[in-house]
Amino acid sequence: MYFGSGLGGLSTASDEEFVTSDYKVFCPSYVGYEVAREAAECYYATNVFEVGTQAISPDWASKRPGLPQLMPLLAEDCFNLGVLPYKFIRQIYIRIVVTDICPRMPIGSEELLWRELSNLGNLHSDLESALSLVEHKAKLDVRVQISPDEPRWYGEARTEWKDSGLDEMEISQRIGFLNVERSVLNVLEAMRKPLYDLKYAGSSITIMCQTMSSEDDRKMQGLFYLTEEDWQKVSLHISHVRPC
Repeated sequence: MYFGSGLGGLSTASDEEFVTSDYKVFCPSYVGYEVAREAAECYYATNVFEVGTQAISPDWASKRPGLPQLMPLLAEDCFNLGVLPYKFIRQIYIRIVVTDICPRMPIGSEELLWRELSNLGNLHSDLESALSLVEHKAKLDVRVQISPDEPRWYGEARTEWKDSGLDEMEISQRIGFLNVERSVLNVLEAMRKPLYDLKYAGSSITIMCQTMSSEDDRKMQGLFYLTEEDWQKVSLHISHVRPC
């Protein structure tokens, strides 16, 4: 659930609109200020809130790549009750379509490489700035679903690989798989610091992968394995995202 799409402008709704809607429990003149506030706190504490990249959140398609809706989700008092979501939210589901961050890239496309770097920086800063607001990190459950691209079948093979003993189709297939792997690794790197910081603040972190050919999520194993001491050493040297 994401309040921006499901509750239709609660920040500007009048008390009368609340009373005639399914959300009258949030209306101070109908249930009283304290009850309305408690209901809003409960709403944030008990629901799962979903955010995603452009393909997941079409309402945000005109926004820059990344997770620009994550900050409003956590910081905006949409009920006008003085209830700040980042103090109460316990469950966040983040869905990332990798091609929203790492565009399909022909060999040697420097322009797309720089666009990818910018997108990765946005993803990192959106996560870092928004998730750092959460007050009770030890109670936070974050689930991240990553949807990689399918391997691309590149129509052209580079000259230096012509004498490799592989035919052009085999070369294209290998490049496709390598490009998918590279993109996923870059997205994971962009998320690494914000999610490690949450992990060692007590949050539950789960990373899942869903391919275009399967609707089943698979938990990605072997990620975020550094001890807290080792992570503190590594994090001192992280200044910005570098793409592979």
